[in-house]
Amino acid sequence: MQSKAEIYVLNPLTLESAGTEVLIQFLDAHPGIAFFDKHILWNFEPIGEFRLTHSILRRPRKRVLDEERPGLRYEVLSNSLLGKGTYNRVYHSRATLISEHNRHIRRTKEEGRERIVKRQNLEDADEVFMNTIRRGQACAQRTYHLHAKPAVFVGSRCFEVERRMPGDELFNLLNNEEKDLLSTLILFRMTFAVLQAYRQQVTTPGFIHRDVKPENIFVRMPPDGSLQPIEVNIIDYGFCMEADAHEEGLVGSPLYCAPEIWECEQASHASDIYSLGRTLAFIWRDAHPIWNSISNAELRAFSSDVCHDALFANIPHFDENTKAAIRNLLARMTDPKAEMRPNIDEVIAGFTNIATDYYLNGSVSPGIPATHALRQKMSELRERNHVALAEELQTLAEGVELAWLKNSPAVECEQLRATMRAMKARLCEPRTHTDIALTALGNAGILLGGLGFFGAIGLAATSQKRGSFFWHPKTDTADTVSALRRQLPLAPAW
Repeated sequence: MQSKAEIYVLNPLTLESAGTEVLIQFLDAHPGIAFFDKHILWNFEPIGEFRLTHSILRRPRKRVLDEERPGLRYEVLSNSLLGKGTYNRVYHSRATLISEHNRHIRRTKEEGRERIVKRQNLEDADEVFMNTIRRGQACAQRTYHLHAKPAVFVGSRCFEVERRMPGDELFNLLNNEEKDLLSTLILFRMTFAVLQAYRQQVTTPGFIHRDVKPENIFVRMPPDGSLQPIEVNIIDYGFCMEADAHEEGLVGSPLYCAPEIWECEQASHASDIYSLGRTLAFIWRDAHPIWNSISNAELRAFSSDVCHDALFANIPHFDENTKAAIRNLLARMTDPKAEMRPNIDEVIAGFTNIATDYYLNGSVSPGIPATHALRQKMSELRERNHVALAEELQTLAEGVELAWLKNSPAVECEQLRATMRAMKARLCEPRTHTDIALTALGNAGILLGGLGFFGAIGLAATSQKRGSFFWHPKTDTADTVSALRRQLPLAPAW
């Protein structure tokens, strides 16, 4: 029996199954409480007085087809912050306690499926701002990459649960000491990854994000030399709204706000394109001023007179034509007049043309290990006068390298895989008995002088499957193509 002075300490992460069940029974017994603060002394009859080592958030399950699902979820918050912003504090969800159909269990998410809990202070929020927040939460729950759960309001605080994104903030990647080690190839791939993610995660679902910036873009880099795409995820849909909604006002981050947003006019896709242009300029080594050291008046003036003179700092051996093309496209994206800015498809097409010209004019060789064997095979084929097959391989290698350079989505990679499957099938067509006999005789003739008649015939017969003089260009090429095909990604970057 517990003495009056004795207070238990319960760690939700280390309880045995029986203890977890009792803890969830306690949580279920208090339906009016949504946030169980670790600083509060709690009391539950089977346990007595106790404190929690971690705060716990009660939340409903995510709706499916606008229908509520039975059961509750309890997120166990980390004791340290993952990050913080102007309005938010972000925690890691260390585990999820499940109460459903008389089941009381603890589940820990594996890497790649972990969750975060965002706490937002709304103490000074007026009705207009609250409507903005609710609209952003509704948009977040309609995205497929965030896995956002219904928001929980506790007094003047709001809690949101969503997927923890892999990788790191784009801002951190481009602002650390190793940023100058990123090659122009990686900068091109990163550019395409950001543009593709924005199109898939914002434009396609019908949203305007209104806060695009490097801090709201998470990037996971693949291993060096891998054909896997760079993975990018857009986060923080707090100011997001439907494209056909009407909402004016100054929202977003000052350094990335378009001129029309400074004038509190209606936001549009063009406003996001402006913010993307500022973000891409940062990728291409533009200066990144510390915005909170600049007055709002200066930032407002800067938004209408963006200067890209600092672009390409510390990028060696970058030709002037490519620099000019990128500078011109970024200038169009950050045009003071919204109607003059390109849409997202035009921006992607513009960078595609720039990257293709940069690659095909010989300014760059991707040098990725995946196509190294293919190019070696091309040299062998040319040396043996198999010119037509060598040219096919060159076209294939260029297609793979361009797809890699453009951080191509799965659709384009699958088209390449289909091309390779067709090529392998054609190269591996069964050979006729006449072909086999002629190849064997040819090999025998070459070997006759050194091995004698019977030895040459025997060795040639065993080698006929590999072709003339033990080397069959089609079979060897098919093996190389098949090996490369297996390295192409099957899943999209998003």
